Amino acid sequence: MKELSFSETKLYVGHCHPYCSEPDLTVGSVSHTDSGVSTILIQNQVPGLQVKHGDVWVEVEPPLHGGFVVNVGDFLQG
Repeated sequence: MKELSFSETKLYVGHCHPYCSEPDLTVGSVSHTDSGVSTILIQNQVPGLQVKHGDVWVEVEPPLHGGFVVNVGDFLQG
């Protein structure tokens, strides 16, 4: 049996944006894809997170309390 070897590289990035008292003056992130394997998102009750399904942008409903959203990154898509 052929021996397999894997590189053990991990990257963890955390973003936490502070509360803004004037949200109408803020600018969100530009549309983008996540290049890695996956992204885990912990979202509060503030709407705004969207995912693109085909050619349509869809609002992501905040998960149940204590839940999170897992996005599959470009690395796993065909």
